[in-house]
Amino acid sequence: MAKLKIQKNKHRTQPAKSGGMSHETVPGRLAVFLHKGILGCIILMVIGVPLAFYSGSLERYPIPKTTVLKVLAITALTLWAFRVISEKKFIFKKTSLDLPIVLYLAVSFLSFKNASNIHAFENSFVNMVIFVSLYYLVLNNVKREWIGKILFFSGVTAIAASFFGIYQYATATQFNLNTTVISTLGHSNFLAQYLIAIIPVSLAFFLKSSKIENTLLWGVGSLVIFSCLILTFSRGGWLGFAVSMGFFILLYRLSSRDEKLKGLSPRILKRRLVPFLIFVLFLSGLLISSKTYILQSILINPKNPIPSTNPDKNIEFNYKILTALLRVEMWKGTLEMIKESPVFGVGLGNYPIQSPRFRTWEELSINQDILWWAHNDYLQMTAESGILALSSFLLLLCIFFKKAIKEIKYIEKDSKIFFIGLVSSILATLTHSFFSFNLYQPVPTMLFWLFIALAMISQKGKEFELFHFKTPQKLSQWHPRLNFPLPFQIISGLIVFSLFVIGSIATIKPFLADIYYTKGERNSMDAQWEESIPFYQEANKLSPFNPKYRYALAVSLYKVGDFKESIAEGEVAYKLTPFISDVNRILCLAKNEIGNKYVSQGKLDLAITKYNEVIKLINERRRVKLRASEINIWGRELANALYNRGNIFFMEKSYKEALNDYQETLKLAPDHYYAIQAIEKIRSIKPAY
Repeated sequence: MAKLKIQKNKHRTQPAKSGGMSHETVPGRLAVFLHKGILGCIILMVIGVPLAFYSGSLERYPIPKTTVLKVLAITALTLWAFRVISEKKFIFKKTSLDLPIVLYLAVSFLSFKNASNIHAFENSFVNMVIFVSLYYLVLNNVKREWIGKILFFSGVTAIAASFFGIYQYATATQFNLNTTVISTLGHSNFLAQYLIAIIPVSLAFFLKSSKIENTLLWGVGSLVIFSCLILTFSRGGWLGFAVSMGFFILLYRLSSRDEKLKGLSPRILKRRLVPFLIFVLFLSGLLISSKTYILQSILINPKNPIPSTNPDKNIEFNYKILTALLRVEMWKGTLEMIKESPVFGVGLGNYPIQSPRFRTWEELSINQDILWWAHNDYLQMTAESGILALSSFLLLLCIFFKKAIKEIKYIEKDSKIFFIGLVSSILATLTHSFFSFNLYQPVPTMLFWLFIALAMISQKGKEFELFHFKTPQKLSQWHPRLNFPLPFQIISGLIVFSLFVIGSIATIKPFLADIYYTKGERNSMDAQWEESIPFYQEANKLSPFNPKYRYALAVSLYKVGDFKESIAEGEVAYKLTPFISDVNRILCLAKNEIGNKYVSQGKLDLAITKYNEVIKLINERRRVKLRASEINIWGRELANALYNRGNIFFMEKSYKEALNDYQETLKLAPDHYYAIQAIEKIRSIKPAY
């Protein structure tokens, strides 16, 4: 058996050693190369994920970002595994966050028991494991002196993205609150999520710089990021920034109280940060003055919008009012979801599937769909994984912030300002999470776990206990029966490489599927239904459990008259998302057409079976809360199915059943001419009816 050794750092002033790499041997040089390769992957992550997008996809932002993130994370984890193999030992840094993280993962996993769509659960849980793995990857491989490098590239990337956002604002011919200032993030709120996480880091460089040119560059860069944040007109983003700045100043003052404990100079705070914040207030007023009604939308009753003489302002103002009102209504619906499944939730990744069941009448009256997220990470986390998951996550945060405040006095002076920036950044994200879905987006979630890991690395002493053991050169050293000629390193290396290939292929497949889906959609938009089918089929081969792809294929098959195949694809989509109106409708339309075909062939019993299926589907849909427009649509569809079934009863001379269906038709569609005529015909045959 491998021997387990435990090392504990007993003194606060002695940092944990990084794993004893040797530069004197080939394995030692290889380990150094792998170690630096991990750093390279992390730097590529903070650059590539925020900037990644692909114009050849309808989902040009989230899917490319997720793909880049997963590929780089898998690559870095593979390099870590090879590093362990080359060094013949595994070093694991134990922190006070391990227990809440394990609890959070375990409870989230147990939510599978309530998941109506197990594939959505699997995808969400894999994403969660990747983010947590990123935390441990960084914790166990990044040296304290590398923190500045990672944060440098994070800050420079955000400055570049902000310049692009400002350019979009300056060159826009028509301003839209959602889609004008989006930079490379895809939505103004997503851009705000990113920027508020980076501003504290950028300010850390601004305060730390000793050279005047660096101070000016980071000061200007920070103002560029802030200006772009203002132009997103994200109220939650502004609040996240304000809270993080307050906490930044608090931590700075805590660290500057005692110079003997390597505190920061309070003079820097007064000479740099205070003037910066004053200028920020001035710049905020200047930029917001062009759209003061955005501020009004925060302060007034959302049900009573203030009219404007400018139509464009009316649209933007009313939109902000509606999004505020929608959030409140979505929170109400989410609370009802939590009440139904308080312990383990509805299943990780299943909120978008279940949310239509919990829509409030007020939200339905607004007639706008932003249902996929609760717009509150804490409510959605509870709705999906239960109260225990939220409790474990909050425990993680409490331990983290308690340690941060307690340990800040003992952190190396060179690392202290970065530590303050990291902790403030995390608080900015968590504040914005009350109004958005940061922890369900690739960029802010990546930064959240990455920055927590970097902050933990900044701390010393008791925080780390190092577990390590030496691996045998051959498997026979573990057990005599495992007498293989190949060394342990080669066998384990081949296993790791195989897992890397499998993981990379699985990661790239959804991206390729989305490209095929996009090509199919472009054909469908031009009513080229036949041409769209091969693309949808390829998308479904690559991503067989995506209901959106199944539904799109079902529609195209329906349009070309292949009703049976349309039903087959529609039923798969229906099982994956049973409460989405369009999925139900395509099934009803296809089954109704098959029923009509059976009638023309004289197969009346089969026709009635199909019409019964249509009626059942519509009644299932009508049990879910519907908008007024949806009620009318489904009413017409049900009236049509009842009328068709009534015609069969009439042909079979079952006049009583036929009359009942015709009368039900008229209840739904009082002006249905053919149902009126059919009733008159029955009464001419059977006056008693």
